[in-house]
Amino acid sequence: MVDLVGGYYDAGDNVKFGFPMAFTITMLSWGVVDFYGRFSETVQLSNALEAIKWGTDYLMKAHPQSDVLYGEVGDGDSDHVCWQRPEDMTTPRTAFKIDDEHPGADLAGETAAALAAASIAFNATDPAYASQLRDHAVQLWAFAHDHPGHYQDSIPVAGKFYSSTEFMDELLWGAAWLFRATHDWDYVDFLDDALNSGDIGGTRTIFSWDDKYLGSQVVVAKLILDGTFADYQGGLDGYKDRAEEFICSCIQKGSNNIKRTPGGLLWWQPWNNLQYTTAATFVVTVYSDFLAAAKASIKCPGGVVQPSDLIAFAQTQVDYILGVNPKNMSYMVGFGTNYPNQIHHRAASIVSIKKDPTPVTCQGGFDSWFNKNGPNPNVVSGAIVGGPDDNDAYIDSRSNYQQAEPATANTAPLVGVLARFLLSVDYKTALVNSLLYYEAQRSGSLPTNQRVQWRGNSGLKDGKDAGVDLVGGYYDAGDNVKFGFPMAFTITMLSWGVVDFYGRFSETDQLSNALEAIKWGTDYLMKAHTQSDVLYGQVGDGDSDHPCWQRPEDMTTPRTAFKIDKEHPGADLAGETAAALAAASIAFNATDPAYASQLREHAVQLWAFAHDHPGHYQDSIPGAGKFYSSTEFKDELLWGAAWLFRATHKRDYVDFLDDALNSGGIGGTRTVFSWDDKYLGSQVVVAKLILDGTFADQQGKLDGYKDQAEEFICSCIQKGSNNIKRTPGGLLWWQPWNNLQYTTAATFVVTVYSDFLAAAKASIKCPGGVVQPSDLIAFAQTQVDYILGVNPKKMSYMVGFGTNYPSQIHHRAASIVSIKKDPTPVTCQGGFDSWFNKNGPNPNVVSGAIVGGPDDNDAYTDSRSNYQQAEPATANTAPLVGVLARFV
Repeated sequence: MVDLVGGYYDAGDNVKFGFPMAFTITMLSWGVVDFYGRFSETVQLSNALEAIKWGTDYLMKAHPQSDVLYGEVGDGDSDHVCWQRPEDMTTPRTAFKIDDEHPGADLAGETAAALAAASIAFNATDPAYASQLRDHAVQLWAFAHDHPGHYQDSIPVAGKFYSSTEFMDELLWGAAWLFRATHDWDYVDFLDDALNSGDIGGTRTIFSWDDKYLGSQVVVAKLILDGTFADYQGGLDGYKDRAEEFICSCIQKGSNNIKRTPGGLLWWQPWNNLQYTTAATFVVTVYSDFLAAAKASIKCPGGVVQPSDLIAFAQTQVDYILGVNPKNMSYMVGFGTNYPNQIHHRAASIVSIKKDPTPVTCQGGFDSWFNKNGPNPNVVSGAIVGGPDDNDAYIDSRSNYQQAEPATANTAPLVGVLARFLLSVDYKTALVNSLLYYEAQRSGSLPTNQRVQWRGNSGLKDGKDAGVDLVGGYYDAGDNVKFGFPMAFTITMLSWGVVDFYGRFSETDQLSNALEAIKWGTDYLMKAHTQSDVLYGQVGDGDSDHPCWQRPEDMTTPRTAFKIDKEHPGADLAGETAAALAAASIAFNATDPAYASQLREHAVQLWAFAHDHPGHYQDSIPGAGKFYSSTEFKDELLWGAAWLFRATHKRDYVDFLDDALNSGGIGGTRTVFSWDDKYLGSQVVVAKLILDGTFADQQGKLDGYKDQAEEFICSCIQKGSNNIKRTPGGLLWWQPWNNLQYTTAATFVVTVYSDFLAAAKASIKCPGGVVQPSDLIAFAQTQVDYILGVNPKKMSYMVGFGTNYPSQIHHRAASIVSIKKDPTPVTCQGGFDSWFNKNGPNPNVVSGAIVGGPDDNDAYTDSRSNYQQAEPATANTAPLVGVLARFV
């Protein structure tokens, strides 16, 4: 007579199978052990420990003697032909055990692993309970080690449902966890002997309740990476090598990559595939943190893999499971609005006994409930079903047990992964801050609804020397000059974000703020376009401004206005401004059609001016060339034409784009996207129109744009022929001076292209393999997260975001006390003496500003004199605004 009350039912039936139950507890415990801080910070630690304890209490009761372990309660054969609530069970509740005469090293070894892992999870909160767990684990592993054999030979009824292929994997798995729990090196000797005899499983293709080889490999690899096995002098590296080969195959950079569905889900088999997906996703996730802590990476056959790559890939799998997939279905029951509601689960499918206590008979359950067409009366929130087939298809039916039955072993690995992802970056706050930044950069008379209160009016006489009103617009960076070329690019990118993520801005209540940021620029750009062939491109002089350190409210430097006209052309400046106003016209079309029409008219005139008067604008405004020199002007003509077609639908602009392609003038495959190089921008905009069918009548004539755009994207995500460099921490990196301007622009392209592909149900064929939309979003998120603080320095490169961000940015207005606090004028040189050279944080925080960022080794020096890294610019933040809206 033994008390076996408690524990868990394994899936949608009413049997307690000890083998998968123990694996479930091991995985729940592993999640808590290696993501303990995340569980604690999310106030879910007590719930997680309760979930573990419900299992461990049972497993210890099932182990009444050192060499006895009960491995099953109930009989699958009789249970599976009944459809009853667990409260109504009329089927036999026979208890089955293993002992020294009827061994089961797999069952005992797995249970030892579960109790050992749980002991570590409980060690901080209940050391006495943890000690009890360890004692049972030690006995069970010794029992398993000394009595080899498959447990289904002793409990034959279990073999029909959870047959164990081997038992060496459970011995290794138990030894690995017992070493972590006890620090007894006898377990390491066992692991070492197994490696020397070639008995650690080789490179696995799966990780599951039946196959724990990979689990032991990963646990040992963690101990290698954290230096625990330094004394072994590489003797255990075979475990790490095998673990990393599996991970390379998961993330599609191995020699034998694991299959994925068209939607990007890792896929092994038709029956309950998600059990394997969640387990592999856990391994990839936890290994990312192991690598990051060791400042290490993996050398896969397909290239070097950083920790951020692993997290990004894991997120694609989590997002797919939770609804980001071709069916837009969450495979976690109760999550979202579209999830399986007829799951193969007895308790879920029958009305609760608390609502109707009438007993449900064995066969009556089929007649009244199983065969009923309609949602289950009870929602098993958090259950992960078997999931879709290899073509992303899923049939929501109780009779579809291959896809529609959940299991405890499916959800257990995901618990830790979700805890790891739960404290993700606060994109909403970052979005709000990014739009605040533009208020800090305003020139002119500030409005009554100005939110950045430390700023005051400035540049109120701009344009007076030329007899034109040029008050308004934006200062470009940390100085007080209004450079029209980067300002126009800033407005184009802000507008593009609103155009293609309009719904996201609206849902986050940031649409009005985004449109205000755009309008502050477009009002100025239209004022600067005083005649069809006249455009003012600069106010102020960089040469005189840069030797001064003054608040914009105190400026004593010249405010000279510089223009282009038909005799002094600047097709780049005019073309970019045309693009900005055209893109903005689309952004405003729904809320202010009259203003949108005005923007379009200016855009049309400016593009015609650019087209008819070629030339570099710095030849007409030489002062601009020292700061924002334009390399070409054909890219701005293409960029402007692409946006004007989107704004006007006039075929003349398509003809121009087509002629450029035929003449080889679309820039080829680019290596950068920035205020100076718009070729990629036009390629991506045209690619969007190809993907959405707008250019169907062109019959592939414009496909060259799409091809070039996708080659750049492949290089960004490290699957191209000429991949873009990354820092050791995973940041895309081009150059020492203001690198983040290129990172944010590239991240925007990758993000928006993901949505273009998803809408078209398309993918990209990169040299490194097929890339799904989810891969692009995942990669983009690595870049955003890095910028916002998930990096080796744990520093946010968005000023004002988080707790650790640059405090001495190279920015005149930020570094000098607000004029509202001290109206005493700051002189040109006095600003250097009193403020620039002061060692301490800036008195004003320019929230949302993106600085130049770290060097190619992830290093950053927070100093005002470090203008290469510490100066923010409007063109840095603009692309990120749309990306943040997309991620909120």
